[in-house]
Amino acid sequence: MEKHARERLLDVALALQVLAASDHDDPAWAATLEVLAADGVLRPTDLAHDLRRRPSMMRRTLARMEEAGLVEPIPDPTEPIARAMRLTAKGKRAAVDQRNRSQALTAAYFATWTDQQLNAFLDVTALIVAGAP
Repeated sequence: MEKHARERLLDVALALQVLAASDHDDPAWAATLEVLAADGVLRPTDLAHDLRRRPSMMRRTLARMEEAGLVEPIPDPTEPIARAMRLTAKGKRAAVDQRNRSQALTAAYFATWTDQQLNAFLDVTALIVAGAP
C-alpha cells in the first residue's frame, strides 16, 4: 500500500474515534451505546467481552453511564440472580442521535475523497473484514 493511502487510512481511524466519542470524552460510551442499542440487554461481562475491554473498566464505564441516566440495571432474563444492563429512554435517544451524527460526519468526510481513494479504502476494508474472526 502506498504511503498516501496509509496516511488516509490513519486519518479515517482518527476521524472514527472522534465520531465515536460524540458528546463525551470516553469513546467507550459510544461503543456501549451502539452495542446495547443493537443487542438490547447484556450482562456487563458480555459487554466487556464484545468491546474487548477489561471487566473492571466496563463496570466503571457502566456506572458513569448509569449516573448519566443512559443505562439501567435489570435482572438478567436468563439468570435472575445475575444483573444485566439496558438502555434507558434517554440512552436510546442518545444512541439514535449518535448514529445520525456519525453518519452525517462520515458522509461529509468521505465526500472529499476521489473515487480512486474510496475504492482503495473499500478494497482494504474488504480485506480486513475477510480476515476477521
